[in-house]
Amino acid sequence: MLIILKGFKNIKLIFVGGVLLLCTLSECYAQYLYGVRSYSMGRTGVSNMWAYDAFNNNPANISRHKSTVKARYYFNLGTSFGYSFYGDYFSNSFYTQYFVDNKGRVLNDWEKWDIVNQASDRETHFVLTWNLLTFIYNTPKSGTFGVSIDDRFWGNLFTPRDFMELIFFGNDKNRTYDLSKLDYSGTWVKQINLTYSNKIKSKDRRKYGDIYYGFSIKPLFGVLHSEIVTNNFSFFTDDTNRIYTYGRMNVNYGGVLGDRKERLRYTFNFAGIGIAADLGLSMKVFNFLKLGTFDFGISLIDLGYINWYKNSNKYLYDGGFILTDITKEGQIDSLEALLNSKRTSTNVISYLPTSIRIGFNYRLCLEDSKRKRQQDTERLELINFSLEYIQGLIKRGGGTTTPILAVGAEVNINKKFSPRIGATFGGREKFTLSAGLGIDTGPVIIDIGTFNIQSIYQPTTSAKVSAGVSVRFRVY
Repeated sequence: MLIILKGFKNIKLIFVGGVLLLCTLSECYAQYLYGVRSYSMGRTGVSNMWAYDAFNNNPANISRHKSTVKARYYFNLGTSFGYSFYGDYFSNSFYTQYFVDNKGRVLNDWEKWDIVNQASDRETHFVLTWNLLTFIYNTPKSGTFGVSIDDRFWGNLFTPRDFMELIFFGNDKNRTYDLSKLDYSGTWVKQINLTYSNKIKSKDRRKYGDIYYGFSIKPLFGVLHSEIVTNNFSFFTDDTNRIYTYGRMNVNYGGVLGDRKERLRYTFNFAGIGIAADLGLSMKVFNFLKLGTFDFGISLIDLGYINWYKNSNKYLYDGGFILTDITKEGQIDSLEALLNSKRTSTNVISYLPTSIRIGFNYRLCLEDSKRKRQQDTERLELINFSLEYIQGLIKRGGGTTTPILAVGAEVNINKKFSPRIGATFGGREKFTLSAGLGIDTGPVIIDIGTFNIQSIYQPTTSAKVSAGVSVRFRVY
């Protein structure tokens, strides 16, 4: 926390943790770790993502393939990347207007109020993922084994109006500034995903497909974590410039950065270690309710934690005192105590934003003329339509407990080109439209997509920006 004194009368409180999080964005959440195909189809994934796309969606489905495809191996080497940035106000035009090439610029009052009005009581969150390696091996009898290595970077920031006005205009007399709604979190983790999947053969293949089950064990190596855990801090300035502080704010930190002057760079060092698990089931039902072929899936994702042990501290910013004359030495000491906070060196535990996913995928299939039809899996999927319910169980750590309803559709053209579209309702974003394209050449699979279509046709004004590219390989 940093307090700036102005003429010994006005005090501006700037919570460095939140500001540093925004700075980190310019240099570089998890209910939000999805493959590019899932991004394109509105985040659906529990019943319609197979093989490499099933990682972090439903581990049961790494054994399954797209219809008419049965490959022994899948792999990827650093060719899959995705990001999603959502801010109610933080569009490219806003960023350019106030943060690009403005060194030494002094904002006038109109500009300050413009920023305050746009950024107050708004939430910003982001996800950045990079898949360094994926490898899947389908054995003839022993099931499917998969490994994936990923970088995951996610966070969120909420800036209440009192906080924004305090930053730009200082504290007014006879006013209470309630900072209890100020909230932020940011986490960077390297993850190894070890997944196994197998099936229980169906006894009635005319009605049901095999039941697939799977689980993932995910060792986690933490690079950086910081978040406000609890906060009810506020203060009041009377007409004689006395400042009364109330409440307290608790902040947790652990990471490779031990000095505030250090800049965050890509690193293979880590400051925490943890473990997480995914569980999943899926099943196909033929002619379900006489409507056609449906795939049903359910999964529990990111059940785990990280123990941060390097530069790991808990900070307590405690109120409950009065500043009557900040020119007096004793009260300056009290002010410095507030600035420095009460730091306790201890291992910090952070929990991953666990979620439950339940959904179905409807396949509209056409018979493949090049094959002798024996079972449903040998027919070309003309359309995949998916509906999914996502329920977050943990709000902290970048997660949300607001339910999400996701829908997605994919049209397969000549087995090679697959346009995709999707939408989500609820969650942090309230509503988004997504789109993408899959290109399947056989040995090479290319996926491109965005979680928000608006970022394509309105790139300067959209505050919801996302993009993903994935190039993966298949060996028969």
